[in-house]
Amino acid sequence: MYIDPYHPFYPSRKLDLTGDARYHSRTRKPVKYYILDFGLSRKYEASSLPALEAPIFGGDKSVPEFQVSLEPCDPFPTDVYYLGNLIRRSLTEGWAFAHPVFGLDFIKPLIADMVQDDPSKRPTMEQVAERFDESCAGLSSWTLRSRVARKYDPAIAIPFVFLAHWGRRIMSISRRRPAIPSLSDAV
Repeated sequence: MYIDPYHPFYPSRKLDLTGDARYHSRTRKPVKYYILDFGLSRKYEASSLPALEAPIFGGDKSVPEFQVSLEPCDPFPTDVYYLGNLIRRSLTEGWAFAHPVFGLDFIKPLIADMVQDDPSKRPTMEQVAERFDESCAGLSSWTLRSRVARKYDPAIAIPFVFLAHWGRRIMSISRRRPAIPSLSDAV
């Protein structure tokens, strides 16, 4: 996304701090995100499923099945919980380091299903992907191009952010860029 290398402490500035770092929007230059497990992964043969594993404690200690007992459990619903809780805490509800954002109400029912206390009631990761695609397909181009904003954006910045967003929006529409870029174009 960045044309110029950016400074690690000031991502909006160039690496040498001589000016603003230039970048492209995620719509113009799609990005493919990967959620990593930082060495906590396990590999399973398809013939040995469903797998039962003792709890593997990573960064998120809020997994409901780990609160009740430390008995072996199926790790796949736990992964669904981890992803749902990450999205819930960093985007839809917020927490100490990330305020919630406007514009993601369409995903809240899916997230609620992903973080259910009963692991057997959580959707599989395939169902999550399918439901997310269905949710996005049901949104209008107008909604998909709407700005997603943190709830704490300072009032002084709102006019500038608003104008910049509308400028990008008009350019995307005039250049006939799709509201959801293709993952085949991802960097």
